[in-house]
Amino acid sequence: MRRLRGPVPLLMLVALGTLGVTALVDFVIWPLVLTTQTPAEVNLLAALLGFVGAVVVSIAVSGLLARWLDSSVAARLEHSDRERRRLLTDLAHEIRTPVSVLDGYLEGIQDGVVTPDAETLAVLRAQTTRLARLTDDVQSVSHAEEGALDLRPTAVDVTELLHSAAAAARRAYADKDVELRVRISAPARPIRADRQRLEQVLANLLSNALRHSDPGGTVELEAAPAPHRRVRISVVDHGDGIEAHHLESVFERFYRTDIARDRDHGGSGIGLTISRAIVTAHDGQMWVESDGPGRGAVFAFTLPVPW
Repeated sequence: MRRLRGPVPLLMLVALGTLGVTALVDFVIWPLVLTTQTPAEVNLLAALLGFVGAVVVSIAVSGLLARWLDSSVAARLEHSDRERRRLLTDLAHEIRTPVSVLDGYLEGIQDGVVTPDAETLAVLRAQTTRLARLTDDVQSVSHAEEGALDLRPTAVDVTELLHSAAAAARRAYADKDVELRVRISAPARPIRADRQRLEQVLANLLSNALRHSDPGGTVELEAAPAPHRRVRISVVDHGDGIEAHHLESVFERFYRTDIARDRDHGGSGIGLTISRAIVTAHDGQMWVESDGPGRGAVFAFTLPVPW
């Protein structure tokens, strides 16, 4: 049988205990007292029993609540400690790859086996850029999880936002020979949002879709009306897909369904975490859908449309 935890079961026990004490006094003690004591003695005993009962109940409540609070605080501290250790371990893994590349190239240059030509410098620059992006992303995640994102909402045209995001990603898509299409089902009214933050969300989602698409593939960036006066924005790819047991975890920090592939393609591992945090800060929701490996994925989010 599962044990009940939390303050509500404790209060239920206290209530039952109080009823039990009341029943004992009313049906057992008082009949005996009334037949043997004077009215003055009865009043004194009533006051004394009330005081003792209150003290007993207070001690019981204090003890039970103290035990519950101790276990609750201990559980939260243990969870926080596990999260801290996991974050440090993940950061170490993320930093190790670019640092190893930098160290290898610099050692090769020092030993004279690697020429510091334009290609070598491009590799070194790419790794330092990766480290800088990781630093920025970790800071963004920290601010997002603390609810301290600096949002500057303005009127944002959804159609123009999507075309702008597609234009920014077009070159990377062309380099990999992946077609990027923009589809607007119906022009939506302007939304109140931080445009720069939404551009960051779309850049993350489009970059993720590109990493998991093969050359010759297609990615769709779509917008359509959604129920409850919301607009739905989706990034649809037809690439790797996601297994069902990964769907609930893809937005966790540094979570990867394919570690080697994502690291090779430069993902920081927290772009999706940041994206969902930004959407949540805009009173929106983000989720992912996939029919499984090789069936592609849909990353979608909704945002409120003002009246």
